[in-house]
Amino acid sequence: MSSMMERNVMFVKKHYDFGCAGITKRGFRNLGAYRRAQWKCLQCKKVSFKPSRPSSEATPGGNSVGESVTLDVILKEIREMKKLVTKVPSLIEDIKSIKVELIHLKESCEYNSSSLKCFQYQVSSLERGVSQIEKIQNSLAVANKEIANLKSVIETSE
Repeated sequence: MSSMMERNVMFVKKHYDFGCAGITKRGFRNLGAYRRAQWKCLQCKKVSFKPSRPSSEATPGGNSVGESVTLDVILKEIREMKKLVTKVPSLIEDIKSIKVELIHLKESCEYNSSSLKCFQYQVSSLERGVSQIEKIQNSLAVANKEIANLKSVIETSE
């Protein structure tokens, strides 16, 4: 039980009784943090509201003005919730489009991954080819030295 509710219930009834405060334990727990902090019992609400009409005047349906104001507050909250609920379909569409975009992103990543594997294979093949060419170059360098040595031997023997 919140300290605000404890103060309000204690002020009015001098004990902690949800029923006398006009709310159930479950109802109070379901209010949410902000609403629990703002919660007042029915008598405190009647005292804090200043009706625009005299309290002797009844509203349609037999409700007193204090109850009418409470119903107005509830109606306002319902309208605010309705505004939030009307946004839900667009949020669902946004989520669906995000889901489609994620699917496309996944496909793109898979394509890029396969392309990278292909490039890795090609680079590996090129590296093997360069290694073989380097071996051939070394062999050619050795062969050129031997040819140069043989030429010099032939020239000196003539």
